[in-house]
Formats: sequence, structure tokens, C-alpha cells
Amino acid sequence: MRVMKWSMIALAVAAGTSQLALASSQDESKGFIEDSKLNVKTRMLYFSRDFRNNAPGTQSRVEETGLGFLGTFESGFTQGTVGFGIDAIGMLGLKLDSGRGRAGTGLFPTGSDGRSQDDYSEGGGAVKLRVSDTVFKFGDQFTALPVFATDDSRLLPEVAEGGLITSNEIKGLTLHAGHFTALNAQAQTYHDSLNLTEANVFGGTYAITDSLSSSVYYSRVEDHFRKWYGNINWALPIS
Repeated sequence: MRVMKWSMIALAVAAGTSQLALASSQDESKGFIEDSKLNVKTRMLYFSRDFRNNAPGTQSRVEETGLGFLGTFESGFTQGTVGFGIDAIGMLGLKLDSGRGRAGTGLFPTGSDGRSQDDYSEGGGAVKLRVSDTVFKFGDQFTALPVFATDDSRLLPEVAEGGLITSNEIKGLTLHAGHFTALNAQAQTYHDSLNLTEANVFGGTYAITDSLSSSVYYSRVEDHFRKWYGNINWALPIS
């Protein structure tokens, strides 16, 4: 009788542990508003480049200063088997210092007179849904994949438009699949200013151990190039 009692206790503990192990991110969703996040980042950027070796009569340097604001809103997911949510992006760039002979840093759009615009802004949004530990997001978004990443080296970042699937169904394994049809430059606000025809991205990263991981990615940008990326990352602690 005692053996049976302990067996039932062990079975109950095992069942509880299994349920915890199978719990997904969507199961733990608190709701659309409850899990939402709003962030506003601001930065000032001074950019200077000297072309002193250029031919006489050409521009000898570029030098400008700007103030950028980047606001992002990420909603949570609605509860249930399939969770729904939205993300939004708002950006504003302000010119603080420039001049006709110093424009061209890539911080601001340039007018027909060769001068940088006083300000520029851009906004966008995306819808997303989640099933278990897999998220599909479609719309305007930032990307940080090894073979397709939005550039953030100026006042405001690039913005990609398309769909991206991110799956974490298997512990330690992250898979990505994306299809993008537009890409906006850092200093432009009109749609698809970089004239992206089509970009398809596939790949993933697997954490073999806590200190050893491997990644493989592939992308094809129509009319431009194909990329393969492979990586083995080993973190060796040194006391």
C-alpha cells in the first residue's frame, strides 16, 4: 500500500513537471494590454568626414549634427490558442547644424538646392500572431538577421516591410523564415526608397550547450545577390 502511495505521488509530480515543460509562450500570455511595451529612444549624432584628397573644386568635407527620436510600441498577445497583437514604429529626425557646403552625411534627406532638410519623419506598423512558441509578423519592422539586417548607422534606422516567422518550438533552436518586399533608407521617408524587389531569408541558430552554438542562414535578394552565412560560437570562460 505504501509503495502504491509513493508511486501515485511520483506520477503526480512527473505529470506536473511535464505540463510545465510543455507550457508555451502563448500559454503564459497575460493579454494584449498587460504585456505591452512602449519605448522612446533619443540620440544626438555628430558626423564629420574629410575629403581633403579630393580633386580641387570638389566638396572637401561633410559635417552635420542631428537629433533623432525613435518610438516603438509592442503590444502583448491576446489569450487563447492563437494570440494576436500589433507593433508600431514612429521616427523623427531634426537638423541641428548643417550647411550647403557641408551636407551629404546621410543623416538627412537632401533637397534640390543641395541643402539638408530641417526635419523628416516616418511611421509604420505591423500585425503579429503567435501559436505556441512561433510568431508570425507582417508589416514594417526592424530586422537583425546575419544575412538581412536593417542598418542603424545614422540618425534613424532603416525599416523593412514584409513577413517574418520566428519559431522557438524546440529548446535551444531558433528558426527564421522571411519574405520582404520593401526597404526604406535611413534618411528617406517615401516607400521603398532603396528599391528592394524581393528578399527571401531562411536559417536558424542552435544552442548545443550553454557555451557552444551554431548558426546557418541563407538569403536571396532578387536582381542583386545571394548570401550564405555559417557560424560556430564558443564562449570560453576565463577565470
